[in-house]
Amino acid sequence: MIKKVLGKKIMTYIVFCFGEALLAGCAYSHSYPQSMATVNSRGEACIVSKPTEEALPHFWFRESGKYCFIHSYSCSKAPYALSITGENPPPCDQMVGVSVDNVDIDLMGNTLKSYDVISAYKNKNSIRNGEIKGLIKMGAYNGIDHIGPGYKVLDEPFWHTDNNLPAGVSLKDWLALNPRREKNVAYINRSIPPIEINALIENIHLQGGQRDLQLAGSGNVVRNSHFEFSIKYDKTKDPASVLPEYGALQYGPRAVIENNTFDVYVDNDDGAIPTYVMYLQNAAGSIVRGNTIRIHGSKKNTIAIGLSMSKDVLIEDNVIENAGMPIEVSGDSSATQRNNRIKQ
Repeated sequence: MIKKVLGKKIMTYIVFCFGEALLAGCAYSHSYPQSMATVNSRGEACIVSKPTEEALPHFWFRESGKYCFIHSYSCSKAPYALSITGENPPPCDQMVGVSVDNVDIDLMGNTLKSYDVISAYKNKNSIRNGEIKGLIKMGAYNGIDHIGPGYKVLDEPFWHTDNNLPAGVSLKDWLALNPRREKNVAYINRSIPPIEINALIENIHLQGGQRDLQLAGSGNVVRNSHFEFSIKYDKTKDPASVLPEYGALQYGPRAVIENNTFDVYVDNDDGAIPTYVMYLQNAAGSIVRGNTIRIHGSKKNTIAIGLSMSKDVLIEDNVIENAGMPIEVSGDSSATQRNNRIKQ
């Protein structure tokens, strides 16, 4: 239920939630400008973002435009309560969802805290000017069912869905005839072109754990941001059964990652499992330029920049500190490396 209290200058939304379908068990109250419009960090008109009346995600962008946050928010697990960040509830699932092209989100110096903070899968979406505590996912995968380091890659003639199987063949029948679903295998259809995404992350301070920056599609840009990743391994598991970890992943060509700082805190003293700061896969023609990459803790078996299936990548003017291997070029990749400074 939404109650609107109108005054001369503000409109107050009070959301009482009951039943898990509608943010179960939460009570949220905050004030917004009556016009629901203001000016963003770049002096442009923007629409003030406010919580939806629906279940997760709490903020759901379904119309193109420029949006801004005038408050910080955090999201708790059960009972899925959205609250002012100062109350510091534990993290929960998705906070922000974007389902259309051309959405520009300006945090205006505010903080969003959740498990899955932002999921945006369409073209030309951007997030700027604030702090994220949790996972950012932007972009979409095309012709692949797993990504990241540690996967054996197998080409397939078609994608594994009922819609794309040969005429008259069900997915169940196809899998019975092609029983190659072994663990840690990525099935890639290279004939399917990467999706144009052109996501932008700019002036963001992200604090998260492993795999908390995931980008897919072509043309993505990450710049002028600070990423802090804490990467821990379950030391009770057999290292042979655990995939390598990473902080940031780009899957797709023509990405630009420039003028960022990456601080990665690694809890992997024995170095049994590889740890990547950033991993670029199928990222032909990408640029990694002017970044500072610092590994804290044990550097054994750490890689600052990893390339897989990525040709003609430019890696220049980066500062890499305390990495076991500064740059790894593998998996049918090639790179031009120049003016990188390595500090051990």
